[in-house]
Amino acid sequence: MDEQKIFIDTIESLKVLAAANNNSLSKKDIEDAFDMPLNDEQKQMIFAYLAAGNIKVEDFSGDTSMFEKKESVEIEAGDGEEHHFLDMYKDELKELKTYSAAEILGLYRDFAAGKDTKEELIKAHLVAVTEWVKPLRDKGTSMSDLIGEANLCLITAVDDLKHEEFSSGEAVSEFLEDEVIEYVTIMVNSEDESLMVENVVLDRVNELNETVNKLYSKYLRPVTIKEIAKEMNINEEEAENIIRICGNKIKNIDYLN
Repeated sequence: MDEQKIFIDTIESLKVLAAANNNSLSKKDIEDAFDMPLNDEQKQMIFAYLAAGNIKVEDFSGDTSMFEKKESVEIEAGDGEEHHFLDMYKDELKELKTYSAAEILGLYRDFAAGKDTKEELIKAHLVAVTEWVKPLRDKGTSMSDLIGEANLCLITAVDDLKHEEFSSGEAVSEFLEDEVIEYVTIMVNSEDESLMVENVVLDRVNELNETVNKLYSKYLRPVTIKEIAKEMNINEEEAENIIRICGNKIKNIDYLN
């Protein structure tokens, strides 16, 4: 579970970094943010998740549909709208193949043996995810958001299958369900606890970013931290702390002076 928490924290830090860079990230920004090794499939899914959240990922043009938050038609307030969204989402998933427990067990065994069946294992559980996260609606998060986060969680949960042994497809699915629910619960609680702090941080990051752009347009050169601090009426240490939140990757800053 520690790896999953690190994964969550890294994703959140990338969102802050993107906010400081005109809502865009390079693939190198994303890869450098993760201490854990990522294979090409994991990278593509992370790129897709961020891109689905309206973050521009440099040179990425892959499929983001797994993570996109679908707009529901407003037919009535509250649960009615949520149910309508679920109906629409499930209709879209009807085109996916339905996997039997035996087929899921086969996919798991192939995956554990080193074969590339991860995407199929994910697709085999996309419909189930909509049921898994329903109890978490009481925490105030919309089904659209919950499903998007759960689909992201499914990526790391499937990877964890390699460390376990299962004798049935039902056991594989139950393991994934437990992992996803625990993972999404952490994300939801983390968002609840840090929402106010995160908004303050993002406000400061955005303010600093706007200041950098303003000074860069004025001087037509990278600006110093001293100039930024003076313009924002803060001390240099506070300016450095805001910049550090973004991994010292805000553009148009002269980091050497």
